[in-house]
Amino acid sequence: MSSFYRKYRPRRIEELDLEEVRNTLAAGLKKGELAHAYLFVGPRGSGKTSAARILAKVVNCEKPTASGEPCLECDNCRAIEQGSFVDVMEIDAASHRGIDAIRELRDKIGLSPVAGRKKVYIIDEVHMLTVEAFNALLKTLEEPPEHAMFVLCTTEEHKVPETIVSRCTRVGFVKAGKDEVIKSLSKVVKGEGLKLEEGVLELLAESVDGSFREGHKLLEQLASFGKEVSLKKVEEILGSVRGGEVKQVAQLLISGKTKLVLEKLESMEKGGVDWSNFAEKLLDYVRGQLKAKYGIGKVEIEAEIERLRVVTMLVARACGEIKTAVVPALPLEMVAVELDREVEISGGSVRVAKEQKAEVGKLDEKRDEMGEKNETGRDEIKADMVQVREKVSLDEVMSKWDEVIKSLSPLNHSVAGLLRSCRPKRVENHFLVIEAYYKFHKEQLEQETRRRMLEETLKREVGLPAVKFVLGEKAVRAAKVMEEHDNVTAPEKDDKLVEAVEDVFGVEV
Repeated sequence: MSSFYRKYRPRRIEELDLEEVRNTLAAGLKKGELAHAYLFVGPRGSGKTSAARILAKVVNCEKPTASGEPCLECDNCRAIEQGSFVDVMEIDAASHRGIDAIRELRDKIGLSPVAGRKKVYIIDEVHMLTVEAFNALLKTLEEPPEHAMFVLCTTEEHKVPETIVSRCTRVGFVKAGKDEVIKSLSKVVKGEGLKLEEGVLELLAESVDGSFREGHKLLEQLASFGKEVSLKKVEEILGSVRGGEVKQVAQLLISGKTKLVLEKLESMEKGGVDWSNFAEKLLDYVRGQLKAKYGIGKVEIEAEIERLRVVTMLVARACGEIKTAVVPALPLEMVAVELDREVEISGGSVRVAKEQKAEVGKLDEKRDEMGEKNETGRDEIKADMVQVREKVSLDEVMSKWDEVIKSLSPLNHSVAGLLRSCRPKRVENHFLVIEAYYKFHKEQLEQETRRRMLEETLKREVGLPAVKFVLGEKAVRAAKVMEEHDNVTAPEKDDKLVEAVEDVFGVEV
């Protein structure tokens, strides 16, 4: 008994599951302009090999239809489908990657076809070939005999030399969409007479990451238990990772409902969820929502871009940590706890966390009354406006400075990086005066959003309600030099600056 994937794989171009691929090959067939070499690019299980075999039938069918499709009934079509047609050679480049295999191909390609009109060479995982093998293949592609056709398949196009790519007609096989997977699986359901509970196909389509092959394998596994397939059985096999749960957890994380997130994760843990799989799906979803804010995709959760950015960053980190975590659920639980310290989103508007909201509100009201719009006015803020410590020494600030930066890092990586190139200078009238060595850094940190973020963190960690920035002596001197001279000698390498640049821009200096 053949597997579902082989039994129900497309047999003609018009049956291909991916619409774009179907249209591309159908257009070439209609014009009678099939290329001598194709490069099929796409993820595993997207139908590349199936399409290659269909092309082999198209060029070798004895009784093609009026549209040029294979008849599926002649000896050549049947032999190709059974894998026994002598003029169709399939080569797995992963296990035959050396030059000897390509030399053998080149030596035999000049011989005329035995049974069909064309010899068809299907080279799977072509990116695995060695440099020498690619060079030998290139010579064959440059001057191919009329009776030969090549179909090169790869999942990693960037590893295929440009000289090879330029001599092929490229066809992209993208990940299948949910509807395309459902349509493909529906053929199996109908052919096998299966009875599926409502929602089974949708759940399967969501879980296979756009792979037709994986979808067929899962359905075959479910069918081995009987003709009737329930949602409960699917959830048992998949580890209970459902699209609805992903969206629910994402919504709770973005809304800052920490307790509900932790309760939901605990409930899922008891159900035996595959945390790696769930985290990846959660990352894919929140990343999609972030992109949707820029017009790429559909917005399903109303949230500020900054909040989505932080959630996406923390979930991405959790995906990597789950693989080595002693308690697999812990990284995601920590995401919820860390987000509890971030801003709270409600009704599409941003509000500071509950424990800080009242204090910041009082501060803003007092600033409005005083008409504060400059640094001088801010110096006059009194300690009784907010609940702050009566006296905080510079030594105390310095002892907690690394902790302040560490707390800011998951909220805004750039702010944390910029602060590493600055230093607390003094405590003055309940303000922390921070010395910046470069004018650009000072201007960036004085931006309202970043300044407020730092002030809230300082209030929580140290007990100081506000900050102001001053330029260090080196920066002042540099500014004067720039005014006096056109060419300025680069300043000496500053280790703290280097570390900050590496954090802010993600590069190694």
